[in-house]
Amino acid sequence: MTARRLIAVSVYTSVSLIRMVISVENRGLPAFGDLVIGTVKKIDKYGAYVTLDEYGGIEARVDRREIALRRVRSIKRHLQVGQQTVFKVKRARERPVQIDLSLRRVQRNERREKLISWKQQQKVEKILTTLAERTGVSDQTVEESVVKPLGDRGEDVYAAFKKISEKRKLPAELVGIPGNLQDELIHLCSSEIKPRKEVLTGILILSSRNKYGADDIREAALAALSAGTEDATVTLNVMGTPLYRLRVESSDKKVAVAVFDSAVQKSIAKIEERGGFGELKGE
Repeated sequence: MTARRLIAVSVYTSVSLIRMVISVENRGLPAFGDLVIGTVKKIDKYGAYVTLDEYGGIEARVDRREIALRRVRSIKRHLQVGQQTVFKVKRARERPVQIDLSLRRVQRNERREKLISWKQQQKVEKILTTLAERTGVSDQTVEESVVKPLGDRGEDVYAAFKKISEKRKLPAELVGIPGNLQDELIHLCSSEIKPRKEVLTGILILSSRNKYGADDIREAALAALSAGTEDATVTLNVMGTPLYRLRVESSDKKVAVAVFDSAVQKSIAKIEERGGFGELKGE
């Protein structure tokens, strides 16, 4: 088999190539063991015919025996015409073209990661295409203004767009792009990419019997709030003395955990420093 020529989306990929994420140069083929995105085109009693969405719609086949680990009594219980899912390449021959796929050999984590990657590629393609259309600039301008600067810094395009969506501002690599592209890019990233928010909550017990106990608790609350960062917000609401609900929100789970722990430690340390009592209580 000749060498594969799959065009993959990366930070170095131009807009024109990104638009070809579902095709390959010269109809190159996937290799044995590759995970591919396929759409079921036809089902018969011997298996299913699938079009490979990343390879320009090249047709492949899934034998009945490769659909499930157990005996398949009805293929339609496992696959439906029009369904898009992840398959693993069992065999690929270029001349004549013959690609055999397997559904049962795809692990759950492989399917999840492949689908996530595919959806991210689709998002990048849509954002860049729409950006060019709405601003009336050429694909080359979008490539040179947006894609290339990120590539020069080794940034992943989707990761950069996700940050734009979260922060509602452009990273340093893109602050120099034409003004008409800036606002539209921020808008598109925010509308197309909805970051998942990680939220951690807990109940803080803060009390002080000192003469100025209210001041002690206020200082402890401010200490908790000071743990907030650009990537994580911290709020503290009164539930009824001495109970306070601590809430930390971030798009990154590790950041959320770190900031939550920091907020708890800072508030308890401050209240104890002033002679009071502090404790975290689970909700």
